[in-house]
Amino acid sequence: MKEGLGKNILGLGCNAHMIHNSAHSAINSIPVDIEGLVVKIFGYFHILTVRVERLKEFYEFVGQEHKNILSYSNVRWLSLLPAIRRICEIYAALKSFFLSEEKCPAMLKKWFNDPCTYLWMNFVASTLPLFHDSILQAEGGEVTAMESCMILNRLIEKLQARNDDKFIPISVKKLLPSLEEEGSCTKEEFLTISSDFYTTAIEYLTAWSSHSEDIRCMECILLRTSPQRENFEECLQYFSSRVGGADLNEDNLMNFF
Repeated sequence: MKEGLGKNILGLGCNAHMIHNSAHSAINSIPVDIEGLVVKIFGYFHILTVRVERLKEFYEFVGQEHKNILSYSNVRWLSLLPAIRRICEIYAALKSFFLSEEKCPAMLKKWFNDPCTYLWMNFVASTLPLFHDSILQAEGGEVTAMESCMILNRLIEKLQARNDDKFIPISVKKLLPSLEEEGSCTKEEFLTISSDFYTTAIEYLTAWSSHSEDIRCMECILLRTSPQRENFEECLQYFSSRVGGADLNEDNLMNFF
């Protein structure tokens, strides 16, 4: 494309796609197949009204209001979070239902017999909004290339902060004591796995956004912070190196400050 246009262009790629893939890679580092669980639960009830009616009895048994199970597709980037949240909301009814099914799929029975499944569902439900919201921002109709790069940077910073602070979501904090008491999962084990989650996402985003590293010096043009002459000088030098023949007057920049 550079040769065809005869210009020195920079390809940035699709940041929404990168963010989605980073979340997918991070979720795969968790010991429970979260996406597989979501897909299998929906598939078990999809179209089969007889099973849905049986499930309603378990809603009543555990004292929960009936709610529809949501679908998920890995090509519909924003569908995973609502589906996971819904499963967390009705988890007690689903668990009672599947563990009482005579011919329950072996994988579903294994997941619902594992006391840590609900823990990791809650962890992902609490962490996925970082990716979800970033995708929504990146898909905005009037997002500039510079703003798109900053969305990636902010996401990396947020993930790194959670990792550095050994952050534990409130929903997970409520579950850990009982799991530690029964020997299913310790706080240290949780932090090790959650750290792998954050690290996997950060490494993916860093590797795939390296092509935009150069233009990060141009963040100052967004005027999100107080303008500093040094930042604009760096931006001007970068722009001059990329755009041949551009009439850039550094004296006017100095007069501005």
